[in-house]
Amino acid sequence: APSPARPKRPAARRAAQRPTHASHAGRGPRPFLIFPWDTDFLAGLTATLIEATNGRPGDAVFVFPHGRPGRYLVDRIRRAPDIVRPCLLPRVFTVRQMFTLLRAHAEDPTARPARPIPLLDRVGLLMDCVRGLARPGDELYEHLAATDQRRFFPWGVRLAALMEEFFVQNRVPEDYQYMEGQVAPFAAALLGALGRIHEAYAAALTERGWTTPGFDAFRSVRLLPGPDETGRATERPDGFTLPPLLAGKRLFVAGFSTLTGTEEALFLHLWRHEGATVCLHTDAAVAELGGRPVHWTCEDHVRWLTSWRAGAALACPPSGHTPSITFHEGYDLHSQLLVMERELRADSGDAPDAPSANATPSGNLKESSLTPAIESTENSIPPAPDADELAGTAVVLPDTGLLMPVLHHLPDKDVNISMGYPLVRSTLVRLVETLMRLQETARPAASLALPEQGPEAGPGDTFAAPGGSDTAPSTMCYHWRTVIECIRHPYLKMLELDGERPLRDLFHLMENVVRGGASYVDPRALAREVAQKAPGGEHGPAAALL
Repeated sequence: APSPARPKRPAARRAAQRPTHASHAGRGPRPFLIFPWDTDFLAGLTATLIEATNGRPGDAVFVFPHGRPGRYLVDRIRRAPDIVRPCLLPRVFTVRQMFTLLRAHAEDPTARPARPIPLLDRVGLLMDCVRGLARPGDELYEHLAATDQRRFFPWGVRLAALMEEFFVQNRVPEDYQYMEGQVAPFAAALLGALGRIHEAYAAALTERGWTTPGFDAFRSVRLLPGPDETGRATERPDGFTLPPLLAGKRLFVAGFSTLTGTEEALFLHLWRHEGATVCLHTDAAVAELGGRPVHWTCEDHVRWLTSWRAGAALACPPSGHTPSITFHEGYDLHSQLLVMERELRADSGDAPDAPSANATPSGNLKESSLTPAIESTENSIPPAPDADELAGTAVVLPDTGLLMPVLHHLPDKDVNISMGYPLVRSTLVRLVETLMRLQETARPAASLALPEQGPEAGPGDTFAAPGGSDTAPSTMCYHWRTVIECIRHPYLKMLELDGERPLRDLFHLMENVVRGGASYVDPRALAREVAQKAPGGEHGPAAALL
């Protein structure tokens, strides 16, 4: 059925219900909103948004540290029952996007946006800057004379990271003299010209229309008005105005803890002059501003409030929930994962364990021993639960490197991964890197007929391919170590054929042959030799897969 028509309100009433940042400027900064950490932060933000905008979420703008909270918040707002539909959704920016937007608007809104450059371009630009600063007779010039691009690269990577850190923290370095004896000679020469390198690097980025995430933040806060705000003289004589996307909107800064120098300068201006509301998901005691001790992990929030001389108010009361904490003795990662698997497979309706003698007075802290779990057999592990039984379960990992082994032990593999696993550490990328290294070691068979004298081969290394006589001189051969890395990769070793994995045993035979042969091998001839021992013979399906 069609939704009922939304009644139109008079223009004067609409204007009265949509306060702008200008209307709030005369009343001083807003107090920080404290959302107790035992409550749902996104649910609290949704309720605050509805109340602050009178049910018009399109009148608000949120700034988050990264993009994921904004996606979940928009989904919450889309399903909120207290919002009249149709409606506009709030605009959501990451802090990086906010810096880019403010810089583009403040410098020249009609110009083409600066182009972000990758690490290699930053290193190349820094090398040009260092060369331009070197003068005959100084220490920097002497080191550069003996340094080519390949030798400068590792120093350039460190220098680029250092420049980015200065940009992000809104700091301009000076030349650090007399560092000889404390660091490497070339590092001492670079530190002696660090302030000049920073100035030349910033000028080169501006001149070429290039940028980095840190440089966008650095330029944005330099365009904020007045030394009383940022400690820096303004570079814009006609003042600072918000972009049209933000003008007249209710601003919310949410989800931050420890601020960088550029973040603090930007948020301080938005809070003081643009009516922004800072929302903290933290200990409820932070709202009392020293009235009672706060948890040690929330001390940064207290320092934030104190340094800004800001007020604080509870956005919602604490839930009063007391968590039940259980410690399991784990000798290594695998023993801990075994306990996790048993806990997840256990019946969700089982009663919790009784508190042990070592429990806290409140009775909410328990201990258990892992020894019986380690000694148990597979038959004692409960069956895998249904997906619905684990819908309210979260596994929190301190390190992304633990993701793969944890996924292997989860009863239900259909899970939502929110931690952001780096692609460079994935199994697929390792396979691609192995294949690339395999090509880097490729040598024609003709060049390997004599003892090898290259940098990767030792004295006496010769070529003797398996099946030697049928290897043509133009056949490419590969170093034995990289060949073994390739055949050991799980994506190749675990390939299935009719429900079985025949390549695992064949690769084991290949590895034995490679280890007993020469430094360079022909994998094709090696495969033909091993295929004779494959199930079904050398013309069977397993040999064809090999």
